[in-house]
Amino acid sequence: MKLPPYGSFAPSLIAYAPVHYATEQSIERSGIPFTILRVNSYANNVFWWLPPILASGRWITSAGEGRTAYIDRLDVARTAAAALTNSEALGRVDLGGPEALSTSDIASIAKDIFDISIALQQVAAGLPAGVAKHLTSVDATTRNGGFDGVNDLVVRLTGVPPRRFRDFLIENRDGLLAARAAK
Repeated sequence: MKLPPYGSFAPSLIAYAPVHYATEQSIERSGIPFTILRVNSYANNVFWWLPPILASGRWITSAGEGRTAYIDRLDVARTAAAALTNSEALGRVDLGGPEALSTSDIASIAKDIFDISIALQQVAAGLPAGVAKHLTSVDATTRNGGFDGVNDLVVRLTGVPPRRFRDFLIENRDGLLAARAAK
């Protein structure tokens, strides 16, 4: 099976990628001018995966030194609104944050913000099968460069630079700590 591309960089192993890609192909074949924003990885998903890491001080991953250009959903919303009001059809465009970060970069940022050391363990074991499959597909796509697309689309369309991941964590520090306590 040929894997669909994710962003401009690498094929995606993520289970929902083929559906997204098929939708893009259908829109492209329609002949109608279009803009498709291929959103990288939402910074807001941090509420799902970071609290258990903060609680345990351990991050089990198979992403290696792959990088992700996390983007805040508010930057995505502003960019989508600007794209909808823009008379130019941009085609398929990648929408990433202002910097691409590895798991070690994020562990370092978390240490600064939360004063918690995070031990990275580069494996994927001990998880329920479905969760392990999804996480390892995300990690493999990360490792292969599928999420490292930094670009200037947010600022080009909105005039406002996207928020850095560090700033997102600082603004959401209390909520993440509360979520950690609930784990």
